[in-house]
Formats: sequence, C-alpha cells, structure tokens
Amino acid sequence: MNSQTRAIIGNTLFVVLTANMSVVGIALSFYITQEIRGLTGQLIVLGVAVLMGVLALAIHSILRETLLKTSFNSSLVTADYSKQIASILDLDQLAQIAGKALSQSVEATSSAFLLITEEKDSIRVDILVGHGRVPTAPLKLPLKNTFVHFFSDGIATKDQLKSLEANERKWLSRLEMDVYAPSYDGKKLSGVLAVGKRRNGSYGKTEIALISALTDQTSVALKNARLVNNLRALNKEMLTLNEALITGADRMKDMDKVKTDFITITSHELRTPLTQIVGFSDLLNMMGDSETVPGAELKELTDSMIKSCNRLNEVVTQMLDVSQVDVETLRLKFVETDMELVLRGAVEPYAASITERKLSFTVQRVRGLPRFYGDPKRLSQALGQVISNAIKYTPDGGHIDVSFKYIARDNQRGESIEIAISDSGIGVNPQYLESIFEKFFRVGSTALHSTGTTKFMGAGPGLGLAIARGIVEGHGGKIWAESPGFDMEKLPGTQIHIILPLKPAPFATKSSAAFIGMEIDKDTPDITV
Repeated sequence: MNSQTRAIIGNTLFVVLTANMSVVGIALSFYITQEIRGLTGQLIVLGVAVLMGVLALAIHSILRETLLKTSFNSSLVTADYSKQIASILDLDQLAQIAGKALSQSVEATSSAFLLITEEKDSIRVDILVGHGRVPTAPLKLPLKNTFVHFFSDGIATKDQLKSLEANERKWLSRLEMDVYAPSYDGKKLSGVLAVGKRRNGSYGKTEIALISALTDQTSVALKNARLVNNLRALNKEMLTLNEALITGADRMKDMDKVKTDFITITSHELRTPLTQIVGFSDLLNMMGDSETVPGAELKELTDSMIKSCNRLNEVVTQMLDVSQVDVETLRLKFVETDMELVLRGAVEPYAASITERKLSFTVQRVRGLPRFYGDPKRLSQALGQVISNAIKYTPDGGHIDVSFKYIARDNQRGESIEIAISDSGIGVNPQYLESIFEKFFRVGSTALHSTGTTKFMGAGPGLGLAIARGIVEGHGGKIWAESPGFDMEKLPGTQIHIILPLKPAPFATKSSAAFIGMEIDKDTPDITV
C-alpha cells in the first residue's frame, strides 16, 4: 500500500471516528442536561466535551503513527535513485528524477535544483525545476556573498534563512521550500537540492536523512551532467566559430577575386583612353611635320582625344569619390531643391545612349513632389550611376522606368521621397543584392569587359553603385536592390529603391553633426541641364 492510499484511508477513519464521537458526545450531553440541572450538569457537559477532544487528538496521533506515517526504506530509495541517475547527462532530466523520488518517498509537494555557476565577476544561481510549481527567475550575486557560505554547515531549513542578506532571503522565500541540501564538487558548492512542503506534516529526522542521502547521490551525476553541458556549449561555440571562419575564408577569396578583377578592369579602363591619346598625339605630330593638317581631320582627332580624356577623367574621379566615401569625407552642400532638377541632371548625360540603344525610358509621378534639402549635384550623380547601371544591363530595345512616391511619415526619417528605378535587364542573383553596392564588385567575367559607360554588359571598375550608396546614406537615406534572379534569356530585371528624407538630420536639429563632411551652403548655385 503506497503512502497516498494510506493517507486516504487514515483521513477517512479519522473523520468517521470523530463524527461518531461527536454524535455520542452530543447525545450524552443532552441526557445529562435533562437529568442533572444547574451548574453541576453544565460542568459535567464541559468535562465530556474536553474528554471527546482529547480522544480525537489521541486517535489522530495513533493514525499518524500507523496509517498516516511515511513508510519508506531509505536504502531501497537511494539504491533505486542511484540506478536511475547513473546514465543521466541532462541537467533538467536529473532534476526531474530527483523530484519524482522526493515526491514518492517523503511526499514533497515541490522540489528544484539550484544550480550555482561562477562567472567572471559574479555568482549565478539558476533553477532547474524537479516537480511542482516553482518560479524559475535566476539570481545573480557578487563574488562576495552570504549565499554560498550559508550552506557550508550542511542542510538548512527555511527557519535559518534569517542570516542571509535581504535580496537572497527574498529570492529563496519565493521558492516556498522547507529544506535546502547543498551539493559539493570537492570543496566548491555546485548546487542545492531545495525541497518544498510535505503533503502530511513536517519533515522529521528520517526524511531529512533521506534528502541528504539523495543529495550525496546526486553530486557525482550533477558534476558529470555539467561537464557534458559545458562540452556541448563549447562544441556549439566551436561550430559557430568554424562557420564564421569558413565564411571569412570565402569572403577573403571573393575579395581576392574582386581585387584581381579591379586591377584587370581598371588597367583596361585607363589603358584604352591613354592609348588613344598617345596614338592621336603621334598622328598630330606626324601631320605637323608634313605641314599638312586639314581642318576636318584635325577636328576629328581632337574630338577623339577629348573624348578619351573625359573617360580617363571619369574613371579617376570615381576612384577619388569612392575613397572619400570610405573615409567619410565626401562633402555634401545642402540647399533647398526639387526632384525634377535632380532627375534632369541625372538623365541628360545618358540621353544619347538611351536613344542609340533604342531603350524605352519613362518617368512617373515626379511632378508635384515637395521640395527638399539636399546636394542636387551629388544626388544627380547618384541617380545617374543607378540609371547608367540599368542601361548597361538591359538589352537593346528594353525599357527603364523611374517612379517617385511621397511618403508622408517614416518612423526613422520623417517625411521622405521614394525613388524606384526598374529595368527589363538580366537581373541579379539574390545572393549578390547586397554585394553590388560594394566597391569594385561586379557580376560576370572580366573577359566580357569592354570600355564604355553604356554598352550592353560593358560594366566598369565597379564603383558606381558604391558611390551612389555613399551619397544616399550621406543624405540620411537608404538604397537597396530587388531582383527575382539572374537570367540572360528571361530577363527578370532589377529594381533599385532609394529613400531620401525631405529634411536630413542637420536640418531637423541644427546643432547636430550627423554626417562627417556635410556642409549647409545656401549660396550653392543650382545645376544647369
């Protein structure tokens, strides 16, 4: 018969016997008051009531010592517990097995392991629930505390918690435990087995001894489980570090390829106009020696030289701009401007190429947008780089659409304007949607490279979008790319989004120095297109 069954039977017998005694007492009292009147009768009735109370207490005491008394064999409980935890390497499972053993033997209503861990400059106490309702909020203590030393004398009870500091005592009182049995790893306190109230009565010497024995049995298992837990955490950390190293190695390979590609492309970009300049200069020199320099031929030669010089200047300027973006020294001169002006400055340099490539170019909803503060020349440059990129990667006869939208309120930037540049080009692999804004990055083989700012797949040194991002972010804005993927045949296209606040940070708070290199210059003239 288990303890729960004995308790039910014992309590039932107590209730039945007490009820019968009450009935007999009431009947006897009624008879006495009828036969013996006056003070004597009342005294006799009082005596009978006292006698019935004493008998009830005696019956309850007898039942507690028989049917209600905890019945367990300490040796069998500890032996069975030892077998169960022998192969347990999980801390939570260890706490649950201990909780079950305590519930079945000493009839504890709740239990938990208080796991103690020394950190760099503190002590952390975590709760592993065994059974019952137990709060799980951990406790963090300084290295010098009374909590650890409190258990140096062995098992403690809730009545002894008064010697603890207020925060420690308050935390332990919330657990509503009656007994605390410490577990040591050598001389170091590693945990505490906390045991809640008993279902029947309080803990005696027999129950305390069993709790102590179970705690001793737990010490070795707790040490092993913590070692395994630490090894798992270390293994997980090593896996994370390993993944980071692999990612870093892959990144280094990509960067090395980017560096090689940059050298190859830049050499080509610089050598081509230089070769033309040298060649035309030699030709002019030869024509000068022969003293025959026809005007038409001279004009053609000088136009070609100017074109080559402009291309050379463009590449060098891009290199200087991206270096300024890197060290946050790109200077921006802010004035009140409008988006139509910025758009005209961005599109005009590429108008001839758009016509030559037979591209459809549409602009939507640019009229009626509110005026805003920004550097119109730099914004035209940024928008132009994005449009140039769209032209390069859109086949002849494709289309490029530029649309604008006023955003009344943005949680991060307030009022703003969103620009979307969409094309019907070859698209971008999703894994490169972030990388295309990094300097020197380009998609495709360098073998396909050809000098030219707007030739299909002409590419370039890979600086345009990096400069565009630097300018947009310098205005407190954001730029990103979206594309279903890369496909030379299906042409899924790419969409570049730009968000520009109407008033960047320095205008919202005039004392702010949010952007390095920013200038507020109301005298800067508007760009002419």
